[in-house]
Amino acid sequence: WKEIIHPDDMKRVKDAFRKANREKADTLRVEYRIRNKDGGVRWIEDRRQLIYGEGGDFAKVDGLLLDITDRKRAEEALRESEREYHELSTEFHTILDVIPDNITRLSPDLKVIWANRASATNLEREPSELEGCHCYTLRHKLDRPYDHCPVLRTFRTGEPDYEIVRDSDNKTLEVRTVPVKEGGRVINVIEITRDI
Repeated sequence: WKEIIHPDDMKRVKDAFRKANREKADTLRVEYRIRNKDGGVRWIEDRRQLIYGEGGDFAKVDGLLLDITDRKRAEEALRESEREYHELSTEFHTILDVIPDNITRLSPDLKVIWANRASATNLEREPSELEGCHCYTLRHKLDRPYDHCPVLRTFRTGEPDYEIVRDSDNKTLEVRTVPVKEGGRVINVIEITRDI
């Protein structure tokens, strides 16, 4: 058994057995790699019941060795996928933050889920300060959505929309909206606003 344990895992396996023996543990569970006859590597989950003699000394083990290679490969693939997603998300947000137009992602109740840097800068805030705020309060200082709101129309129709509006500072804004759909249903709307 010791001969097939991967050399990089041997110390961890020995340490686990020593610790279990020192603490007089009833059970032991450790994961490690073994080397096949063909030179391949498999992952093993070693589950053992530790049995002690009358003097309290370690006597023998009964246990089970489970091949968990597929699970380990799936876990590694998931970690790699998460790393790639994080990199892509970071790049995507960096690109959106350098766009001079105001870009916000809005929920069905018209709260900001995400805003780019330009959106926050134009409101003299940080992007994180916009999250959870109603868009009509931020841009128009209103306590409810304004008439002819293109975001509301996009939520209703599921189609992109367009409107020219004036904000609370009397600036003329071009507002474009794009639906974000899931299963054919609009779950969010991207609003792109430009001071014209």
